[in-house]
Amino acid sequence: MGEGVLALPVEEVLSLWRQLERAEGNLPADSSERRVVQFEIVQLRQLYQRLTEKSTSSEALLTAAHVQMGASRNALRRARARLDQE
Repeated sequence: MGEGVLALPVEEVLSLWRQLERAEGNLPADSSERRVVQFEIVQLRQLYQRLTEKSTSSEALLTAAHVQMGASRNALRRARARLDQE
């Protein structure tokens, strides 16, 4: 699998990571949503590292990336819903 195939997931991971960090900064410090967002940020950081390693470019990794990004998007959606209520 070539580098170009991984370029789009890497860009998506970085974009989602930035969105989660912005949401985290706006959530109350003691909220459960903030803890979930912080967890997802760590997960995306690790995913980014795996995606950008030269030796890792498999279909399994891309599948794992899509699964993780789905979970992170759900966390971001819940965080935004919380922010909209405030």
